[in-house]
Amino acid sequence: MSTRTFRYEEVNIEQITATDLCEEFLSAKNAQTFRVTIFPHEIDEPAEVVEADALYLPSEGRLGIAWGADATWADVDDVESDIEMWLNGGETWDQRN
Repeated sequence: MSTRTFRYEEVNIEQITATDLCEEFLSAKNAQTFRVTIFPHEIDEPAEVVEADALYLPSEGRLGIAWGADATWADVDDVESDIEMWLNGGETWDQRN
């Protein structure tokens, strides 16, 4: 199985569409918001790029990622490696929930 590739960039909270990430942002201290762009990884898949929203809480070491309204959360070490874990290492991500 090949891994999916992605890029991420910090964005303003106004660009985040995931409802629970927006709500969490309001009560968070020093939260960072990101847009994650995910690229297709197989030739036979539709060549559609998809996007997810992410909220990083550095003081708590938590990252929430959402495709839509509800986010999944995990304890994290850093943003980039943990987006990679969410995208390509589902079991590891689930263990950190």
